[in-house]
Amino acid sequence: MYHKEVMKKGLLFSFLGILLFFFLFIYISPTYGYTKKCIIDIGTPVNLRPPGCENRGGNGNVVALAKTQYGKPYLWGGSKPASAWPPNNGAPNYDCSSFASWAWYWATDGKVNLIAQTDKIWLDESSGTFEKFIGSYEELKDQLQAGDLLFWGSEATTHHMAIYMGQDNECGKDPKNEVSGSPADDCYIAAPRRGEAVRSGRLSGNLGDFVGFLHVIQ
Repeated sequence: MYHKEVMKKGLLFSFLGILLFFFLFIYISPTYGYTKKCIIDIGTPVNLRPPGCENRGGNGNVVALAKTQYGKPYLWGGSKPASAWPPNNGAPNYDCSSFASWAWYWATDGKVNLIAQTDKIWLDESSGTFEKFIGSYEELKDQLQAGDLLFWGSEATTHHMAIYMGQDNECGKDPKNEVSGSPADDCYIAAPRRGEAVRSGRLSGNLGDFVGFLHVIQ
């Protein structure tokens, strides 16, 4: 009788241990955490990429709306919250994160409401809003889609962000709405820095400390 009770308890603890293992594996494991960290080797086919590192898709509406704000002046801290500035006029000024926040908020009818702070967006691993792709432009360029959020800095901290436009001939469009007329290239649009206004540029010409990008899960 005593041995049977010991065996029952042993089986019960074994079963609970298995449940605990699966809980930790699924919910705490970095592989299955909220934000996928993907470092992709150059030329890796989609079917050979780690789980969660396949293309999720961007949002062209974000780019179209962002383009309506060409020429808006830069202001550190920007105009917040995004919900206070409807798309018929937009905000009077932006910094890089408030600009991305505004475009995503109104392009998705308020469904995507980003924290208007560059580093907090990049480091967010709890909201389930993003998939993170870390690597060089050459490693990641085939996965970029219009609307993705580009970041500069390091894996630990970032200092600037922009919206990926995709292949576009408006790279370098200035506040006077003059188009450069150059062939289509990988472009971004951003509120870049003090003294400048919302504009687009060639991603290939501004790689510097480019660290990666985020897919926004919609």
